[in-house]
Formats: sequence, C-alpha cells, structure tokens
Amino acid sequence: MRRSRCQLGMAVVLASALASAGCANHLRFVDVLEEDTETQLRASRVEIEGAEEPLRSARATLTLVRIDSFEDSTARRTVRYDEHTPFSGWRELYEVPGGLVSVPLSFGVNALSVALLGYLPHETARRYTWWTWAALNPLLNAESETRTRRERVEVLADRTERSERAHRTPLARRPASVRFDGEREARRRSDARGVLSFHLLEAIDPAGDGRPLRLIVSFWPEEGEDPVTLESLVHRDLASRLRLARGAMRAIDQHRHSPHFLARAVFELDRLGFDEYSLSLEDEIAMQLHGAPAVLGAFTAELDRLYGTARDALPAVSHEATR
Repeated sequence: MRRSRCQLGMAVVLASALASAGCANHLRFVDVLEEDTETQLRASRVEIEGAEEPLRSARATLTLVRIDSFEDSTARRTVRYDEHTPFSGWRELYEVPGGLVSVPLSFGVNALSVALLGYLPHETARRYTWWTWAALNPLLNAESETRTRRERVEVLADRTERSERAHRTPLARRPASVRFDGEREARRRSDARGVLSFHLLEAIDPAGDGRPLRLIVSFWPEEGEDPVTLESLVHRDLASRLRLARGAMRAIDQHRHSPHFLARAVFELDRLGFDEYSLSLEDEIAMQLHGAPAVLGAFTAELDRLYGTARDALPAVSHEATR
C-alpha cells in the first residue's frame, strides 16, 4: 500500500515536471513595420507682421501672431515577432487522447488527399497531421490560433526621420498701445483675427511739435508677459503732412462747438491727403450735430464754401489745349 502511494506521488511529481518543462508551439515568424511619431516644441515667439519700412501710408494694419516651431521625429522599424501557442500542462489531459484517436484518421485524410488527386486541399491534410503529432507530444500543446501569443525576436531595420514645421496662431483681442516717439500713447486692441488697424492721425498728439519720425507699437500677448514692440520709421513726406495736421487736430480739440473751425479742420485734413480720415471725421461730426440742425447747417455750408472755393481756384483747362 505504501509502495503504491509512493509510485502515485512520483507520477504526480513527474507529471508536474513535464508540465513545467513544456515548450511553446512555434507557429510562424512575422515581420511588422512599426512607426512611432514624437512631437517636441522647439521654440515659441511672438511677432508683429505687416509693417512696412519706412511707413508711407497713413493707415497701418498689423497682425499679432504667435509662431510655434515643432520638430516631428518619426521612428520606423521592422520588427520580427515569433507567433506561438504557449504551453499549458492541463491541456495535455485531452490533447494526448485526442492525438491517439487522430493518428489513424490522419493517415486516412492523407490517403484520401492523394486518392482525390488534390481535390482535398493539401494544406488541410498537412495541418491536420501537424495537429495530430503535436497533440501526441506531452511537452507541446497543439496549434491554436485563438491562443496565439506574439513575442519580439529582433529588430531588422531601424531609421528615424526628422522634420520641422511652424504653426501660426493669431492673438485675438490683445491690448496694444500706439504712439510716436516722445509723444503720448493711444490705447487700442486687436480684433478677433489678431489684426490691429488704425490711422496714424489717431496716434498724433495735437499738443506736440515737430515731425513724427518714428512709430512705436506695443502688444501684450498674455497677461503678465512682457510687451512685444515694433518700431517703424515714417517716410519724410508722410511725417511732414502729419506735422501740418497737428493744427487741424488741435482745432478740433479746442473748438468742438464751432462749426466753422470744425469745417476748416476737416477741409485741411483732406487737403493734406488724409481723405479717409477726413470723411470719417465729417461723418462723426454730422452725427454729433444731428440734434442741432442750425449748427449742422452752418457746418455743412462752411464745408461747401471751402470746397467750392478750392474748385474755383483750380486752373481752367481749355478744349483747345486738350486737342
């Protein structure tokens, strides 16, 4: 009795050793192309775009953008994997008996494949035979596609490609200041597209003196960040006209209730070549005087007189001279 128990114990130990010493059933090697992409931010800067040098136009249109520079690293490698069915000892309890039963059936399937001259696919007979002999091996599980595992064997090829790209982001509704060198500043704000458009007369200090030779524009990209500043020289001709416009701007500030002074200021700005600003100012004054018909009439009459006088002062062109 004791001897039979010892034999049983040894059989259990032997079965456990066989189960632990079993091998995975190799199915195939598979080469896979793998690709990993990593993006890194290399630099970030804020720029003011659209300024001409020197300034020749009385209207400036600037765009505040943040430019982020990225580096994309793409690693491409060809990796070889071993696909196999992992060994599980308890499955031998049904695979070995199934293999014993399949031995005569395997011979029959192969004989039938030969007799049918290939009508029974050779691959089917081959796979069934392989399964039979793998099932008979107590150290190897039969092939199973449903339990297939994949392990990396080696890297066949490895290369890395790098590329750089820039991304532009308009900075919308950011505070800005506009001023000429040595003069007071005017506060502005960029629109939803990050664009700041303004007339240079909006930055003129009527109380100042001399030609404005340098325009300074500052943007604040984010709260707490240092401002981004752009300095542009003003063309001599434009700077001279801006200096002469100071008198008209000063008259507008000092004589807002005098239709005659206002009309002369509008007319003078137009004569200096600031017709866009002059038309806008005329429309603004007309809106303000809408509630005072008499004052508005005097303003309009003075404008008509000034423009009529200017037209009369133009030299007449004879038809004979144009032939």
